[in-house]
Amino acid sequence: MKDIPWIVLITHSKLGYELVRSAEMMMGKMKNVKTISLMPGESPEDLYDIVKTEMDNISNKALILTDLFGGTPSNVSSFFAKRGYFVMAGVNLPILLEAELFRNRDDWDNILSYLEKIGKDSIINVTNKISRSE
Repeated sequence: MKDIPWIVLITHSKLGYELVRSAEMMMGKMKNVKTISLMPGESPEDLYDIVKTEMDNISNKALILTDLFGGTPSNVSSFFAKRGYFVMAGVNLPILLEAELFRNRDDWDNILSYLEKIGKDSIINVTNKISRSE
């Protein structure tokens, strides 16, 4: 059986945990998924130490998803991008769902460009869409 790449969500507070819970509600239990939460009072150094410990215990075939580019989770994750992990900021539920589906494909090296497109395509101006259909 081939190794399933890991998905690691590093977010402010419990956002990553709740995104995984929502995804699992739709898709069932997800394997090889970790959530790491930056909690109030934790420093970037604290978060780095937590992430390093977690990443040292998993395969380097992993995707790190963060919530906000330029925020502490994203900034800390950039160190791991330099170590060869795939890192993307701006996680949302469609990106997580598609990442889960993509893990079983043979073109893992294309995950970031694929998810970037999914992220852009998942933002919909519903007001405009509805007003054009009337």
